Amino acid sequence: MALDIRSQLTTRIDGKAAGKVDFRQTTTGLAVRLGSIVELLGDRYDAAQIARIRASAAGDVYLPLSQLQAQGIPISYDPVYDEFNVGLVDTRPKAARKVHMDQISTPERGLGSTGMDQVPRR
Repeated sequence: MALDIRSQLTTRIDGKAAGKVDFRQTTTGLAVRLGSIVELLGDRYDAAQIARIRASAAGDVYLPLSQLQAQGIPISYDPVYDEFNVGLVDTRPKAARKVHMDQISTPERGLGSTGMDQVPRR
C-alpha cells in the first residue's frame, strides 16, 4: 500500500503565522499545492501572474519543496513544530542546533562538596 496523505499545515512567512497550505506526503517526500502557496504569497507576485495561476489547472499541482526552492520560493519544513516556513529568516532559537546542554554553574570539587550541613535544633 502506497503512502499518500493530503492535509494542511500552518505556514509561517518570515517567522509570522500566515495561514495554512495544502500538502501531500508520499514515500518520495512532501509536496505543496501550488495554488495554496501562491495564495499566501499573493502580495509578493504580480497580479496578472496570480490570476493566471488561479485560472489554470496548475493551481492544483503538488510540487516538491526542492522544486519550489529552485523556483525562488524559500520554503522549508520544520519537523519540530510540524509547519512550513517561507522566508530567509531563521525562526529557531539561537542554540537550536546544539547537541549538548550548557553547564549552569561551575562544579564544586573537594571534601565539602558532598557534605550536607545539619540544621541546628531550637
